[in-house]
Amino acid sequence: IYLGFILLHGFDQKIGIEIARIRKEGGLFENLIDFVDRVPIGIEQITLLIRIGAFRFTSTSKQTLLWEAHHILKGRNNKDVVAAMPSLFKGVTQIHDHKVPLLNQTFLESAFDEIELLGFPLCNPFELADEPMEMGTMASELSQKLGHFVVVYGYLVTVKDTKTAKGDRMNFATFTDYNGDFLDSVHFPNIASQFPFRGKGLYKIQGRVSEEFGFYTVEASALYKVAMVPDPRYTDTISRSSDNYSKSSQSMKGGINQTNTAV
Repeated sequence: IYLGFILLHGFDQKIGIEIARIRKEGGLFENLIDFVDRVPIGIEQITLLIRIGAFRFTSTSKQTLLWEAHHILKGRNNKDVVAAMPSLFKGVTQIHDHKVPLLNQTFLESAFDEIELLGFPLCNPFELADEPMEMGTMASELSQKLGHFVVVYGYLVTVKDTKTAKGDRMNFATFTDYNGDFLDSVHFPNIASQFPFRGKGLYKIQGRVSEEFGFYTVEASALYKVAMVPDPRYTDTISRSSDNYSKSSQSMKGGINQTNTAV
């Protein structure tokens, strides 16, 4: 599955169109230097492409690519590239003779880059949980739990706010569970006011399973946002982020293994 440039926050769509045209006319890009030789682009825009993983075909880490891009495009700003033409000869751009330090990027750093630039991670969002998920019912199991109270965990997709005939606010929400299946919940006024949504992320929903026209819904009685691991790009040490990921990953797997025990 390939995502279009239109989803990349802050990316100039004119450059995206130009990239597609140049690639169609001249063939696939060989490496970072080949790309810069053929595409008129500034450091801000190429940084977005590197951070989102558009150059993963080079098998070079994002940090190394960013370091090289700054050296290649040093002194070139966006105004310089608006009317620029691709180089007539490949290999015109050269990286200065320097030794690039060993730079790597962790799984968590990539995930938080994706959240920042796309609005969502490309990995399973449950892998970013920072607290145990000891119980949980999957969306595919709701039909077996009709009328029962359950605990479900979901990654928030969207929330619809509406009002009752009396003017009280209530919510309808859609989530995806660990398996990527959709599950719906309804939050009546007393619950909506007591347990408000707190933005995108993972949620723990408690409630009773109901059914209407063949569709199963959780009538929420409580809603809690699940803590996510800290953004490792802004933590003091890499070991801190690694420990958090290890803990959250084990907790998540432990919880999923116990889903059949939930009522």
